[in-house]
Amino acid sequence: MSQLHRNHHRAVSNFRRGERHRWVTCLAASRIVGNYAEGETTNLAKDLGISTMHVGRMAKAGMAYRMFRRYNPGVRGEVASPKHFYTMWDLWQEFEFSPREAAEQLRTALEEGTSAETLATFVRGEHEEQGQEWIRFVADINAAKRRLERAAGRDIPIGSHNDNIDGLMVAVSVVTDLCDWADLFSKHRVW
Repeated sequence: MSQLHRNHHRAVSNFRRGERHRWVTCLAASRIVGNYAEGETTNLAKDLGISTMHVGRMAKAGMAYRMFRRYNPGVRGEVASPKHFYTMWDLWQEFEFSPREAAEQLRTALEEGTSAETLATFVRGEHEEQGQEWIRFVADINAAKRRLERAAGRDIPIGSHNDNIDGLMVAVSVVTDLCDWADLFSKHRVW
């Protein structure tokens, strides 16, 4: 039996055994995805009954575990979920910080019971450039403006309708001014 077939069998049999064996599947998938002939990821996905995207995430989790394990990302013999690891892998690739820091973030997330989404938000906040934060700020303000404009056209039962419309139009005006200011400021500001 070839190494490919052993890893394929290991991934499938452990996947069927449930969540407690998911890490074995992730580690086996990381040895298959991208390492063999085209179509092997698809074959594995078909045998697992999941999408190729899911297989790719499992493989990333396995690669991340192998990369970060030397920095002890666990707590009392436990490690974070595969989702935490593949999320950290993507962040580590994007922002190029040390594997030691990645392991520390994973350990902290495990200790505090932090979700993978919250972990990603925190790590992004630590590593994104100020320019990215500004772009997100401007996008948030523009989204608020659109929501206020939509709300101005709806009936809101509190108070008189005209008072609500007037209040919403003032809010739209303020947010519009903020958007104009943000757009002007972002064109002239150097981060």
